[in-house]
Amino acid sequence: MKYIPSYFGMINTKKSSLYTYHAVESFFEKTDFDLSRGDRFYLIDNDNSLLKLPENSIGKCVVIKNKEQKSFAQNVNSILSITLQNDVHLIFLNNDIIFTRDWLPPLLQSDAVITLPCCNQYEVFKNGEFSLDVAMDLKDFIGHEKSFEEIIAWRRKERLGPKYMYSHFLPFYCFRLPNAVASKVGLFDEGFGRGGAEDIDYRIRANLNGFEVAIALDSYVLHFMGKSTWRGAETPEQTEERNNIYKKEFVKKWGEKLTNIFLNPSNAEFEIKKHSLEHEWINKKYKTIIEKCLPT
Repeated sequence: MKYIPSYFGMINTKKSSLYTYHAVESFFEKTDFDLSRGDRFYLIDNDNSLLKLPENSIGKCVVIKNKEQKSFAQNVNSILSITLQNDVHLIFLNNDIIFTRDWLPPLLQSDAVITLPCCNQYEVFKNGEFSLDVAMDLKDFIGHEKSFEEIIAWRRKERLGPKYMYSHFLPFYCFRLPNAVASKVGLFDEGFGRGGAEDIDYRIRANLNGFEVAIALDSYVLHFMGKSTWRGAETPEQTEERNNIYKKEFVKKWGEKLTNIFLNPSNAEFEIKKHSLEHEWINKKYKTIIEKCLPT
């Protein structure tokens, strides 16, 4: 089978640049990345704050310095456009992630599914004094690398069950977008503001085009969560403003029903029962749910 390269993308910001360093370092330590076969790694310096790259990434990163700050969707699209031109796959990564051995292969199993790795927002663990909690800071991880690796090794050995987990709410913190999907669904919608809801919008459009979105459960990474936005770079007022913008735009585009189901997870079951979609909900028939709830 012909090897199709992957183009990886990541965004650096000033307030989360230390997280970028550790994310890039763990990526090149743990990922089967091959420049000679056409793989590429693009690091977008969104606010010209990148000071230092880890030694194991030198010569492997293409650094893009934005002349002005761009939104998440705009930054993703800058790399997605390149992948579409070259008929390759996109794998876009948050910069507040620690990668693990063999995190990538489970994401490569299907070119008809947008896949994400599992992380500590879905499964938490404890090993001695080290806890993998839902939300973490770098100080919670540094010095506990061995304990983290032991958790990953134990999980890999003991994990049983399905290969994929499907859900109505899967934020794109680290995702593989196959070329076959991207070429039909297109670019991310840049109308949601600085960041938020463009990933949920994309999954709805992907579902409508017959593609699934799933967590590849054999893959696991540590995701500190929100270090470029609400848990790091923003004031509470800035977070509220950003949230209000994307929620307003989402309702305008998709209506109240789909907003409650896909963007406001706590409202989802109420909305499903209200419209007698329990059967489709239980069986993860998201395309059918979307089609029945589209604004008229």
